[in-house]
Amino acid sequence: MEKKRLFFGVGTALVTPFCEDGIDFDTLGRLLDLQAAAGVGGVVVAGTTGEAPVLSDRERDALLSFTLDRVGDKLTVIMGTGCADTRRTLALSRRAAALGAHGLLVVTPYYNRGTREGVRTHFLSVAEAVSAPVLAYNVPSRTGCDLSLADYGVILSHENVVGIKEAKEDAQHFFALCTAFGENKRIYTGSDAFLLPSLAMGGDGVISVVSAIAPRTVQAITALFAEHPAKARALFAQIAPLVGLLFKETSPSPVKEALRQMGFGDGACRLPLSAPTAGLCEELRAEISRLTRFKIS
Repeated sequence: MEKKRLFFGVGTALVTPFCEDGIDFDTLGRLLDLQAAAGVGGVVVAGTTGEAPVLSDRERDALLSFTLDRVGDKLTVIMGTGCADTRRTLALSRRAAALGAHGLLVVTPYYNRGTREGVRTHFLSVAEAVSAPVLAYNVPSRTGCDLSLADYGVILSHENVVGIKEAKEDAQHFFALCTAFGENKRIYTGSDAFLLPSLAMGGDGVISVVSAIAPRTVQAITALFAEHPAKARALFAQIAPLVGLLFKETSPSPVKEALRQMGFGDGACRLPLSAPTAGLCEELRAEISRLTRFKIS
């Protein structure tokens, strides 16, 4: 069976820029144009990096519609629709599919600590309810829920679950996923720091935070890796310090601050997130300056 193609390479996890009136669509448009010009495979809106839990339903609709209108003919547009409540996840998923999302990113239910069978049924219910392809998203450091290889075997048995975003940096686990499911399903890492190992083990790419800042470079790394791994490693070495800084404090505050320094919005997050510490802001400023000098974009 041929893989259902969402994208290969880079899907950028977009921030949601805010202003006093809600979403700063001027900044969002410029961020989307940057991604389209860089030739990444897709963008994810209303994911973890997009501060999904603090978006109203009206903002979610506007965010997705604006993104589709701006770049929907150039990039795969994936909407985060997962939450702690299966009924609400189903409602959000149906709404995003109706508005035209090219794919849905569904995170494991958080806080509720669902049973093994309940979590599996959560994903299968979404896959059965919508026609838009579904990516299962595993990020146990945030959710307290971790998908095992057996869980994935059940969840990925549904033809409409076309792949996964695995944010756990566990080489043995990731290799097992690629070996068991990589022939028919898309296997993306959700960790920028794990990009090179994931490609070496057969992954299809990354849903990336650092590509919000350096999309051309991250796209080039994934494109080069198969035939020119040394060049890919050299490119990754250029952005590795930035990757560390972007996760030194709770994401997406650092990436929003970095984008602010580059002229994209005011960097504001919604509570309970807050601005990075002054020390991290200075580190980001120095690193953005270095990357600019070396023409990393």
